[in-house]
Amino acid sequence: SPDIAKLMDIYKVRYECSGWVPFESWPHIVSSFDIGIAPLSGVYDDRRSSLKCIEYGMASIPSVVTDASPYDDALGCIKVRNKPKDWEHAIASLIDDNEKWRTLATLGYAWVSRMIREAVPTYEKALGISV
Repeated sequence: SPDIAKLMDIYKVRYECSGWVPFESWPHIVSSFDIGIAPLSGVYDDRRSSLKCIEYGMASIPSVVTDASPYDDALGCIKVRNKPKDWEHAIASLIDDNEKWRTLATLGYAWVSRMIREAVPTYEKALGISV
């Protein structure tokens, strides 16, 4: 969003916007982020998943996300209303507070790791895979 780009410029934060990238390149790109952002807006977005939070968590990157139902269970993120000042304060807090950044990064990674540990056996059983 243009407002987010302006905010990044104000704080002199390096950011990059890109178009479509090949799937196999995405994990490398995500791992280069300092802060993940996942804005949602509107009824359509209520149908989305927490995939962005999962990707950021797997890469040990804290994120700022819209406080919306797809992210209800997500950890490792700051949830905000879709108000420019709320986004600004949340992003600034991660830029200014290294301890907060590390704590959320660790929390996000632990959350995703736990989900994987819990989900893999269920999928193995459903697919008839023996380990």
